[in-house]
Amino acid sequence: MILLLVCLVLIEQVWEITANNIIMVSAIGNDGPLYGTLNNPADQCDVIGVGGIDYNDHIAPFSSRGMSTWEIPHG
Repeated sequence: MILLLVCLVLIEQVWEITANNIIMVSAIGNDGPLYGTLNNPADQCDVIGVGGIDYNDHIAPFSSRGMSTWEIPHG
């Protein structure tokens, strides 16, 4: 329950930041390689999420990727 409240507060803070024309950039996380592993706040529509690459410019195997939790059914 506490984690849910923390997430809701973070989401509201991101909305406030972006509503004031501030561009927010956030790491997407290191929970890859499966889809649906993006982390908050990078999974929000108004945040630029960035991931990791390796020396060959391929997505790093540990880098989160895929749909945001907003797009996954019951996410």
